[in-house]
Amino acid sequence: MMEYKQEQPNTIKLELTEGCNRFCTFCGIRGIRTKANQDLKFLTIDIIKGLVFQVKNIGWNSKFEIAMRGEPSLNPNMIEIIKIIRKYLPKQSIMFTSNGANFKTRESIQELLDAGVNCLALDDYGQLSFIKSIWPEIRIYPEDKTANPYAKWKYKDRYVIVMPDITTTKGGVHSASIISNHCGTAAPRNNKMRGKRCARPFREIVVLHDGTITICCNDFRGELIVGNIFEGINKVWQSEIFMIVRKLLFHGQRTVGPCRGCDSVSYRVGLLPDKQGALYLAPAKEEDLKILDIQLAKGPLTKPVLRSWEL
Repeated sequence: MMEYKQEQPNTIKLELTEGCNRFCTFCGIRGIRTKANQDLKFLTIDIIKGLVFQVKNIGWNSKFEIAMRGEPSLNPNMIEIIKIIRKYLPKQSIMFTSNGANFKTRESIQELLDAGVNCLALDDYGQLSFIKSIWPEIRIYPEDKTANPYAKWKYKDRYVIVMPDITTTKGGVHSASIISNHCGTAAPRNNKMRGKRCARPFREIVVLHDGTITICCNDFRGELIVGNIFEGINKVWQSEIFMIVRKLLFHGQRTVGPCRGCDSVSYRVGLLPDKQGALYLAPAKEEDLKILDIQLAKGPLTKPVLRSWEL
């Protein structure tokens, strides 16, 4: 069924920590935890080495976006992990998204940038004046439209960017207008995006703290596990499961597993599955759906905490 080879992902989304020191109302963390700082799980040195060696050998130049289902700065090996990525992938773009939990001094920020992070993106939860006091060089997005933290930064860049509270911001790519329901873990599933393509499985690959690869960053519970980095990250990227989901989403069919009722918004969806939008994917067949059903029947990776609308 492999009609084509999927181009390398634009982004590798990497989870340093599962679990967070905050418990925000808009976050899917509430679908897998009952309180802040609960049952923290961390990416290990072995996992990050296994990942970067593969990326180097494959030749991907994908951007690293460090975020996912928790606060990455809680990982005690955070600096060493960044240094490993930078050592073996010297020209890769690295973005680190944080709520500022462990960046209370200028020195703590400088250490992260010196380790190799190109863009430290801080969510503003009322600490903007404090951040300005320790790092006057900050850039504020979307006020500064050239400071889009999700850009692919040059390997020599070193920036600290503050993104205002996502629940109140109206402009840019980090705003209330595009907060998703995180596949039903942050808000009820809905049909707002029914019939609309989703670009995530075409453009990003998600690596969780234990090396598990899930279908996308919004699948907080790991409803649809695609594989593990130790199976070979490129093998997983080109796998049957990924290809079937791409077929469905190419045709706007958000009907299976975590995609069902997901309202995540994608951009430039006409340029799928390739960068030119020149290829066509045939619709998924009945046998494809049966393969997905078997995978989904294995259950979620992370134990669900049912939300009020799920009870």
